[in-house]
Amino acid sequence: MGIIGTVISGVSSLGSALCRGVSAVCSTIGRGVATVANALVTSIAKLTVEKLERAMDVISIVIGAIAEIFGLKDKEETTEEIGMKAEEAAKEGVKPENFDSYEEYINHLRENIEVDKSKLENLSKEDKMKYTAVGSSILVKGIEEKEEFEIPGEFVAEIGRQNMSVAETRQYIKTFKNEDLDLKDFASFLAGTIDKKVYATVGNAIESAIRNLNPDMTENEIDDKITNMKDTARIQEENK
Repeated sequence: MGIIGTVISGVSSLGSALCRGVSAVCSTIGRGVATVANALVTSIAKLTVEKLERAMDVISIVIGAIAEIFGLKDKEETTEEIGMKAEEAAKEGVKPENFDSYEEYINHLRENIEVDKSKLENLSKEDKMKYTAVGSSILVKGIEEKEEFEIPGEFVAEIGRQNMSVAETRQYIKTFKNEDLDLKDFASFLAGTIDKKVYATVGNAIESAIRNLNPDMTENEIDDKITNMKDTARIQEENK
């Protein structure tokens, strides 16, 4: 199972179920969605159950809100509904690759694919998180097309882990896009695994984004915020 199998060996039963479930669904949908979704769940699978649930809720809210801004999602739609519909569509051979854009694919799911409402409203914890991850990843692919900029699963995971707001998320995307930086390096900077050659550049971009959102913050306050973000990114608490 590759990277999914590697991660499962070190996580709780919920994290394992999430990784397996997302991998299974995405294998039928396509590589683009799978790349985002698998990176997303493997990045946060070692969190405690409480933190994992909270992270997925934040991701759903933030990605959903940004998708609404771009006209990719209706207000009443949920990310788990989109994920379930994608799974159903794949059973009929309908995948993103059949469309000219993810926006067209998402519209098709909305207008032509039905799911059992009772099942949707009574999903288990594991299934809700699975479909939330898949649906959010589909929306991320649509947002990428609108932004004309890659938004990797590793960054999406940090949206949840850092409890980001919509404004924060959009500012980081905007700053990294303007600076021609890879958003994967946002996550690796906080995790302490970034290449030293780009450490300063990425650190300056994060600092710039924070300053743009919080013009009244002092240098010390910005440094403290980044330190707290690093601490949060490096927490990998397993359930025993």
